[in-house]
Amino acid sequence: MNNCMLSYATQAEHDKAREEWFATRMERARERERKERRKLEQEKFLREWWNIPQRDPEEIRREEEKLKLGERIGGRRSNPAPPVPAPGSEGEKR
Repeated sequence: MNNCMLSYATQAEHDKAREEWFATRMERARERERKERRKLEQEKFLREWWNIPQRDPEEIRREEEKLKLGERIGGRRSNPAPPVPAPGSEGEKR
């Protein structure tokens, strides 16, 4: 929200803007994904056209996997959490 809205808008207007933002969130995500796929296609075409060496296939694969993941609210964990031992198991110390 911009400063004008924060300063002068009523709570109802804030709620309406928030609802609109969340309603169009998936549409914006699809548009970003479409643009990213188009960018990868264009890069591949230009590299073939101008005989530029291809990028590292592993890097390209990571970018494509990232596009397949989809949107997650709250981000992604960098490392998986360690397993929590069940009560009464050998891993529990007192």
